Amino acid sequence: ALDIDYRPNLWGVAGHGDGESRFVESAAVTEKLLSTLHYFDLIVGTEEEFHIAGGSTDTVAALRKVRENSGATLVCKRGALGAVAFEGDIPDSLDDGQTGMGFPIEVFNVLGAGDGFFSGLLKGWMDCADINNIDWPTALKYANACGAFAVSRHGCTPAYPSLTELEFFLERGVVQKDLRNDPALEQIHWSTNRHTRNAGDWSTVRTFAFDHRMQLEEMEGYSLEKGGAFKELCLKAALEVKGDQDGYGILTDNRIGRAALHAASGTGLWIGRPTELPGSRPIEFEPELGVDFGQFKEWARENVVKLLVFCHPDDDAETRALQEARVKRLWT
Repeated sequence: ALDIDYRPNLWGVAGHGDGESRFVESAAVTEKLLSTLHYFDLIVGTEEEFHIAGGSTDTVAALRKVRENSGATLVCKRGALGAVAFEGDIPDSLDDGQTGMGFPIEVFNVLGAGDGFFSGLLKGWMDCADINNIDWPTALKYANACGAFAVSRHGCTPAYPSLTELEFFLERGVVQKDLRNDPALEQIHWSTNRHTRNAGDWSTVRTFAFDHRMQLEEMEGYSLEKGGAFKELCLKAALEVKGDQDGYGILTDNRIGRAALHAASGTGLWIGRPTELPGSRPIEFEPELGVDFGQFKEWARENVVKLLVFCHPDDDAETRALQEARVKRLWT
């Protein structure tokens, strides 16, 4: 499979400052591409990318030139119009190909859209039992949906949907065009895209909480060494109970329980790590996180943010607003 992915500056036909340029005519680039197209079973590109591959800014003419040099299925991306696939001769109109609908979403960030599109396309392609009878409209629908997620969210790869998320989106449709702000999609995205080295079944979690800090520090005879040893003993107990079962976890901290916290990585335990400063109200955060929460980048991938907030129905509006603002700041 070939994603044409034409970058004029990388071909030396545009300057270093033209990285966002997507099309510059070049006979040399066209000649090079045409010489390789016969190797591929699937060729994917935007209209502009087929223009460079086929040496014409007329999309139908360019596709026909590509077809002269390749028997591959040609998939042409058409932006808001969706995408179209051609397995044989190129018709007079792009609309006469096998079409997959586009989605009316807000274009927020185009980085990674092409890779997202290709991932959905390959999903639909590989789902077909008969490789010679591909359901291209469905494959293109998957592709357009994955591309839509990419362009309507921050980032690149992290924006791509899980299969559960994709299926939900295709069944429900677009509710709001800025997908990154769709609460239902975001909940599914975050809950189905967690990757750990020891992913397990977390539908039920039996959690042993020993993230106590203030309570231990105020005990007579406490020392950091004793507190750390106690928490390592707690971890040992949790692992003995867990055995080889899923659905067990711990809460422990990085202040007193540092050794236990880091030893837990790779064991298959669900690991919750506290962020709140014990006893604070309105909520304050552990100083180790940094004023900009920059220390999150040091956390192990398996660590899950735990936040305990003390609140009461009789809290005044100012206290409630401050606490909610700090929770939102931690989230973002």
